[in-house]
Amino acid sequence: MPQLPDAPVGPNIEIDIDQKHLVELIDLEETPSQFRDKRKDAMTIIWKMNVWNMATGAAIIDDNDGLMWEHWGFTPDGTWRNTNSGKAAKAREWSEAFLGREITDDEMTELIRRGFKAGLLNKKAVADFEWYTDKNGLQKVRIIRLRPYKAAAQSAPAAKTQPVTTAPGVETPEERRTRLRRELEEAEAA
Repeated sequence: MPQLPDAPVGPNIEIDIDQKHLVELIDLEETPSQFRDKRKDAMTIIWKMNVWNMATGAAIIDDNDGLMWEHWGFTPDGTWRNTNSGKAAKAREWSEAFLGREITDDEMTELIRRGFKAGLLNKKAVADFEWYTDKNGLQKVRIIRLRPYKAAAQSAPAAKTQPVTTAPGVETPEERRTRLRRELEEAEAA
């Protein structure tokens, strides 16, 4: 069934683009590229991330459903690095940000062979976001820079997203924000 005309088109979030944000990679998908690539087998990598404001520790909540906002970033599937220019493919830059360091071509090859997704899931990075208007005139948010997150708790998984309800025994949105803020502070202190 089609959506109603007044249905939300995208997330309804409050995100301060002047702040740094902690992102945790919660899923990776590969899909055939929709662009005119030279390679017929070109793929797009979809990076799915949960997002927290680093200054406040607050999770970014999508007011459409009350759940933690899941940011989707898209990159081509190339993982090259040009040793002469120092430039790298976006997927390589993002992989290195989540791994916390620059890696060699041999390390990238090994990551891909052993399981690209498994090697990066639940890793964290620091993101800078910007608002932009897409070709359909919709306001959206995208990552303009992703850097390594320096914390000892890099391997600790973050809290999973939960629906917000007022049923007994289920945390309220404020309780959830408080818990997520506390978990972020504990992770940074470790």
